[in-house]
Amino acid sequence: QLSTPDATTGVNAYTGTAGGNPYLKPMTAKQYDTSLEWYLSPSQLLYGALFYKAVDGFVQTVTLEKPEVDQLGVVHNYTISSLVNGKNGVIKGAEAGYQTFFDFLPEPFNGLGVQANYTYVYSKAPSPDAYDTSGNPLIVPLEGLSKNSYNLILIYEKGPISARVAYNWRSQWVETTQGNGTGSLPIYDKAFGQVDASVSYHFTKDFSLTASAVNLTNTKRATDFGLDTLPRDVQINDRMLSLKAQLDF
Repeated sequence: QLSTPDATTGVNAYTGTAGGNPYLKPMTAKQYDTSLEWYLSPSQLLYGALFYKAVDGFVQTVTLEKPEVDQLGVVHNYTISSLVNGKNGVIKGAEAGYQTFFDFLPEPFNGLGVQANYTYVYSKAPSPDAYDTSGNPLIVPLEGLSKNSYNLILIYEKGPISARVAYNWRSQWVETTQGNGTGSLPIYDKAFGQVDASVSYHFTKDFSLTASAVNLTNTKRATDFGLDTLPRDVQINDRMLSLKAQLDF
């Protein structure tokens, strides 16, 4: 996909996006994981996990200059956003979680429970298309990975009713190491949290109805160039309500 200058404003911007890269190599990783689970009671679980991954050939976004000839025979240099294999990277971190049901409460409240988990992820890799003033590749987090994230979930499981209300939060993460018009700066998605909910009623073992709500808090998504003083854009993803009927054969 190629974009030419705006005919109204005259902004001189020849940019483009490549749909893919047939020369990408598979991303591989050597990883080590360990976990410990402690069942405090039939309705209580406490767990923790550690992980380390050495990643080879992770995929990153870069911009490339590519000449294109228009119908009049004029050559234009397009800035094309594409995917390439980066150098080796590291992902390591820890996760902890807890789940319990309040089965000591009188009916029907003994179906109430909570789940909570937290994940810490440290990642780094040389950017394939960004360098510091000394000519060294910039070290950036891997795309799509937040350093901190957690979930708080209120649950209800009793008879034919199953319900969830969940708050999900994650810290900022790298959306792309470089995009068109960024001046070699990485783009970060800012930290955000939202509330989702669902409730299901099982009429029989084969038929159920589920009502769901996504982003009840109407949280806005925003990106910047790594600083609050360098905003990029804001996205509004409205609340979404849905009703689903499921029949198993």
